[in-house]
Amino acid sequence: MTNSHTIANGVTGVLASASGFMVTFVEALEAWVRLSTAVVLLFVALISLRNLIRSANEKTKNKQ
Repeated sequence: MTNSHTIANGVTGVLASASGFMVTFVEALEAWVRLSTAVVLLFVALISLRNLIRSANEKTKNKQ
């Protein structure tokens, strides 16, 4: 085996191990992405609700 074969085998082994390690965390990463998306959507909904209530209060004040 030559030096280049040894380096290629080493790189292949490292990449295979790293990809196997990353695949084990895909489910956890997906869960965090879903959770963060839900938090952002909830935040946007709360801001929209606050703006809606503020707008309705301003309309009732203008009528009086």
